[in-house]
Amino acid sequence: MKAKEYLSRMSRELLDHKFILYMVKCVMGTGICYLFYALWPERHLHWSIISVLLVLAPDRQDSLTLSVMRMKANIVGGLMGLFVFVVPFPQIIALLSGVFLTILACKLLLAESSTRSAMAALIIVSLMEGDAGGWLVALDRMLSVLIGCVVALALTVMFDAVDKKSTTSAKGE
Repeated sequence: MKAKEYLSRMSRELLDHKFILYMVKCVMGTGICYLFYALWPERHLHWSIISVLLVLAPDRQDSLTLSVMRMKANIVGGLMGLFVFVVPFPQIIALLSGVFLTILACKLLLAESSTRSAMAALIIVSLMEGDAGGWLVALDRMLSVLIGCVVALALTVMFDAVDKKSTTSAKGE
């Protein structure tokens, strides 16, 4: 691709309505989750920022369906993280088992396209440095993953409604 073609394409894509909405959703989601973290830093809510960004979908088409699927996958990964955290195996065995079980669960739930999101939640919940607070910290991290999912879903629903309304009113003019 030549430089002129690239610049032309980028100027179109950077001003694209869907791209701008996606950036706004990501910034808002990050801000909301950071606010939760700032209000309750002892709850490990900074992990919700990763969760919200993994769940948000860049494309408006099927964004609600994709966000719900990623939310389910995050919950699966988080639950698997809780499970492998409490099993009495060395961390590497628990982690490898968690990866295997998460992939299997996503397949059984027909959520293969969101497996990477589930893996991130698995890692967030299950990996701890030393004795970093035990299962209560893992539970806090699971809560953090859920908060990120809920924020992402709320933003997706809100932006879908606004975008559909603006699209409908634009067609009526």
